[in-house]
Amino acid sequence: MELLTRTGDIEMQRRSFMRVLAALPTSALWSAWAQESFPSKSITVVVPYAPGGSIDSMARLVSDQMAKVLGQAFLVENRAGAAGLIGADAVNRSKPDGYTLLCTANGSITVAPRMVPKRPFGFGDFAPVGAIGSTTMVLAGSASGRFKSLFELMAFAKANPGHVTIGHPGNGTTNHIAILRLQEASGVRFNIVPYKGSALALTDALGGQIDGLFDQLPSSLPQVKARKLIAFAVTSKDVSPYLPGVKPLAEAGFPNFNVTTVTGLFAPAKTPSEVVEILNRALQVALTDTQVLNRLKEMGADPMQGTARRLSEFLAAEDGAAETMFRQGLLKPE
Repeated sequence: MELLTRTGDIEMQRRSFMRVLAALPTSALWSAWAQESFPSKSITVVVPYAPGGSIDSMARLVSDQMAKVLGQAFLVENRAGAAGLIGADAVNRSKPDGYTLLCTANGSITVAPRMVPKRPFGFGDFAPVGAIGSTTMVLAGSASGRFKSLFELMAFAKANPGHVTIGHPGNGTTNHIAILRLQEASGVRFNIVPYKGSALALTDALGGQIDGLFDQLPSSLPQVKARKLIAFAVTSKDVSPYLPGVKPLAEAGFPNFNVTTVTGLFAPAKTPSEVVEILNRALQVALTDTQVLNRLKEMGADPMQGTARRLSEFLAAEDGAAETMFRQGLLKPE
C-alpha cells in the first residue's frame, strides 16, 4: 500500500508538471517536444564539493524531487577541489544538452575563477536554471576552544595578528569572501585556512585544530544546537530565525556587513532555452513540495523560487562585485 501511495503521488506530480508546461505561452510544437523529447535518460548533477556539506545536501534533496517530477533518475556526483572550480569546469566542458548540471553557490562562478592565474571560465559560460535556497553563514568555534564569544576572538586577533586560525571550505567561496570582508572591516589579520569542503573544516573546528570557521549555517546548525559549537555571529544583515539569539556581524560593530550564499542549478551555456525552461519548471514544482520546504528550513536555508532570469540577474550583480574586489586587490590569484 505504501508503494502504491508513493507511485500515485509521483504520478500526480508529473501530471501537475505537464499542466504547467502546457500552460506556457509557447507553440503546440514546443509543447509536444517538451513532453516527449526531454528528458529521455538520467541527468547528472555535479556538486563541486565533498559530500556532507550544505550544498551537497541541498543538491540531493531537490534532485530526488525533480527525478519524481520528470520521471528520470538524477545522479548526484561529487567532484571536489579548487574551491569548486574542478567540478564547475567539468560541467562547463560538457555537452550543452541538459543532461549534465551543476549545483553550486554564487561564489564558485563569480569569485573562484578570479582566484587562479588563468580563469577557467566566466559567468557567461553557464545558463542559470534556478535558485534553490539562500543561506547565511555562521562564524563558529568549538565549545571547548579558547574563545567563548565574538568579542574574545576579535580582541585576541587584533592584539595577535595571524594567530587566530579561521577555516573555510575553499578559496573563492562565499565563506572565504566573508573572512576577507571581516578582515577589511575590522583591520585584523587572521591565519586563513582553506579546506576541500565544508565537512573537513567543520571536523577540524569541532576538534579544536582551528579556532573557528565560516560555515554555511545548514551544515553547522546541528552542532550548534548540540552545543558542540559556539555560534559567535551570523553574516546576514538581519538576525537569522534559526539562531535568534546570535547577533549578525552588522549589529556587532561592523555596520552594513552582509554576505549570504545562494545555491542554484546551472547548465552549460548554449543549452537550449526550452531544456532550461523544463528544468526550471521541474525545480519550481520540487520547491513547492512540503517535505522539501520543511527539510530546507530544518537545514537553515531559506527556499528561493523564481525564473532562470531572476537567478541570472542576481549573479550578474555578484559578478560585478567580484570584479570590483579583484581590481581592489582583495581577490588575488594564487
